[in-house]
Amino acid sequence: MKFKKIILVTSFALLAICLSAQTNTEMSPLKKDFPTESVYVHYNSTLLFSGETLYYKFYSLNNFSNKLSNISKVGYIELIDKNKQTVFKHKIRLNNGQGLGDFLLPSDIISGNYKLIGYTAWMSNNQENKFFDADLKIINPYKSINEATIKNDSLNIKPKGEFRPNSTENFELKLQKRVYRVRDEVPFSVVSDEKLDSDISISVHKINNIKSPSLQSIKTFREEQANNVEYKTVSKEKIKVFPEIRGEIVRGTLKSGTQEVVNKKIALSIPSGGLINIIKTDSEGRFSLNVNQYYNSNELYAKVFDENTDNYNIELEPLFKIDFKEVNFEEFRIFESEVPKILERSILNQIDNAYLFTKTDSIIKKKPYLPFDKSYDLVYDLDDYNRFSDMSETFIEIINQAQIYEVSNDDFQFAILNNKGSFDKSIPPLLVIDGIIVKNANLLVNYNAKSIKTIKIIKDKYFLGSDIFNGVIVFQTINNDFSRKVGDYVLNKFELYDLEKIKHYKNVSYKGSLLTLKNKIPDYRRQLYWNARVKLSGNTNNFTFYTSDNTGEFEIRVEGFTERGEPVSLSSTFTVIEE
Repeated sequence: MKFKKIILVTSFALLAICLSAQTNTEMSPLKKDFPTESVYVHYNSTLLFSGETLYYKFYSLNNFSNKLSNISKVGYIELIDKNKQTVFKHKIRLNNGQGLGDFLLPSDIISGNYKLIGYTAWMSNNQENKFFDADLKIINPYKSINEATIKNDSLNIKPKGEFRPNSTENFELKLQKRVYRVRDEVPFSVVSDEKLDSDISISVHKINNIKSPSLQSIKTFREEQANNVEYKTVSKEKIKVFPEIRGEIVRGTLKSGTQEVVNKKIALSIPSGGLINIIKTDSEGRFSLNVNQYYNSNELYAKVFDENTDNYNIELEPLFKIDFKEVNFEEFRIFESEVPKILERSILNQIDNAYLFTKTDSIIKKKPYLPFDKSYDLVYDLDDYNRFSDMSETFIEIINQAQIYEVSNDDFQFAILNNKGSFDKSIPPLLVIDGIIVKNANLLVNYNAKSIKTIKIIKDKYFLGSDIFNGVIVFQTINNDFSRKVGDYVLNKFELYDLEKIKHYKNVSYKGSLLTLKNKIPDYRRQLYWNARVKLSGNTNNFTFYTSDNTGEFEIRVEGFTERGEPVSLSSTFTVIEE
């Protein structure tokens, strides 16, 4: 119970810190209550084919201040089918209430109506408005479509596309002209009467000529949901799920049929994020880890940090889930006159995908680091010395500031030379190899030293969690393969649910070397431009994109929020014609 009370107090304290940027006027009603959140998702189209990409921008909003939220640092995006089964689920990192991602629709997806869902864990405390949902229509022309879904055109009484012109007070979307040729450069501007910093996303997509749902704008979203006073705050007593304030929360449980699981230390490591920590279990063997670093790989290593690690089993909890029982779907229909249009679009998609290499987005990789990366007192690159395969010999001949000593028969430990010129063996150093905490020093002593690239040492005492160590020794293997060589089962390896990778979205330019105005590489893009990281500043902000070989009507759509929390929703259309 003591552990639970600490978690409660800490969580409420963190919430208060998150809200500390609010003015006194805004904070006064919140002495007992906390702001709820809402989510809006800007997505590129309500009609997609298999092989096409769904792009999205995630906006999390503080319902009390009506501004972008700094409460949740993790958001969730799901696509569910009519049976309320998840097609994909993305976990995305939020920065100032914003995140983004994409999903390439697979070749085996079934034609039908789907829902795009967006939420944060904190939103599960809302009385209503527990998630954002939007209608998507997906067609897979490569799988047979149930003939019962193909309707006579006489039933299509009110044909309705997804385009609805939008305008926002004080903002204007300016195009130089309304008609462009294929592979033309298209400059446009977002102009404001006031110099407001605004976070927006921009999509340029071909208007669908097949009946599809209407795309929900931020303006519509604000009118329907965000201004509902009833959902602006939640009291302490009604909080069931705490927000992911510092990043995603990894939860797990230590189990044993023969050993105590209370107050046991668990060493947790995410090597690709440079994250290491030692945490204690509660009265029921549960533990949680806040992950606020970005990681490139989803590998987590968890080990009981104790001399006796036998008869223990560590289990991670599944990812946060939400109930979709109240979600309703409309009947999926395709009209007879749309069948030739579906065929034409699928042919152009196949041609365009054959030359996808010219337009591929790239993943932005961040270099992992450890908390003490800039604090090393000594760094040994073993390539600079005569190498030994035996780790003990390596420490005797090369690492003169640390040693390996025998504790008992065939049981070894490390020690670091302190500032007094002696080896303090009362407390062992923290041992880390390839970003993984190792408790059993024998794993390192018996490891082939010729596989080690560097050994780095921190001589001062080091604190991690509630533990204190006589320094730190960090080993880095040549091939980063320690876990594979000793066995993942020895280190207790788990696969985390991936955070979506941060991407650089490539927007095609005909000034490049691969694509030029005169070359013969086909370009039938429907999505001409996608930019989800736009910060408006000043009165005029200029942008440019290029048309493709795909002709017809296109829409520029801008969605976002000003620094005051006012919605920005703009749209304009233009036509692309042949040369």
